[in-house]
Amino acid sequence: MEPTVEDVYRAGDEADACIIKGLLESNGIEATILSHHDSVYNIGEVEVYVNEDDAPLALEIINQREFE
Repeated sequence: MEPTVEDVYRAGDEADACIIKGLLESNGIEATILSHHDSVYNIGEVEVYVNEDDAPLALEIINQREFE
């Protein structure tokens, strides 16, 4: 059975999503980026996913960053 993943962050651009991915990975949480960004029109979202079990800690880390 494959692990279940959860979307923990949505960004308007890939650079912001990469920062969050790096932040999570530096805290020991494996993260994956999935882009729904249209390269022609430069619109869409980029999502950061983590394993479902890591989601609560990932959200806590993200929220702490946004309040700093």
